[in-house]
Amino acid sequence: MKRLSLSAALFLLLSMLSAENYLEIAGTGFIPSTAAREHIEISSVFKTDFNFAENQSIDLKAGFNINGGFTGFTENIIYRPVQSLIDMDVFKFNIAAEQFFHWRYLYDVSNQLDFLIGPHFEFVFVDSWFFDISLYYIFKFCIISGMEKPFGINDGYFSVSLKKQFNQFFSAEASVTTFDFFYYPRFLVPVFSLGFEYKVCDQLYFFNKLKVRYVDMFTLSAYFETFQIVLGAGVKL
Repeated sequence: MKRLSLSAALFLLLSMLSAENYLEIAGTGFIPSTAAREHIEISSVFKTDFNFAENQSIDLKAGFNINGGFTGFTENIIYRPVQSLIDMDVFKFNIAAEQFFHWRYLYDVSNQLDFLIGPHFEFVFVDSWFFDISLYYIFKFCIISGMEKPFGINDGYFSVSLKKQFNQFFSAEASVTTFDFFYYPRFLVPVFSLGFEYKVCDQLYFFNKLKVRYVDMFTLSAYFETFQIVLGAGVKL
């Protein structure tokens, strides 16, 4: 919890100095393939970007999600020491450092802490195509009620996304990741996502995402786990 408090304090300090602050509110509907019932999770995410020195920048995200069985918190930082390592007319390339901290409390059952860190590769092509690749080292720490000792797990995650900005109002993005913003499985569980965003004006935008999650896809026993529908809106603060 000390780590959580320090991260939240740093986030709030830097966000107050930023000119671009947004708050997203979203609802996610889960349709599982098993006998488990459908349910909805509500999330709120605060986003900001902070530019300092001459070319350095930080993107920050932090938010909560909740349903009837648990509460979760996630904080994400992307730090760019320079804006572009390669800057050409038809192509730009940059490397940033990315970090996640995630806390999930399953009521009266367990506390889960996840810490991710790794490089974030950014490619920008002509005609507003954006291609990102991230590789992460994750340390998972879990405390389960009834167990005498907590346990930890080390593993690797990855994220690949492709985005197209059609104009100043509309964009689409496809991605495959082994985790989600509020979801950090113990083993590799790929999440395939297709999302759209429509910007009404500088102060308001709407977005929706369709997600499919598989279990054990990298083995012979792969099976579909759940389908997700995300609907939300973002407002500039």
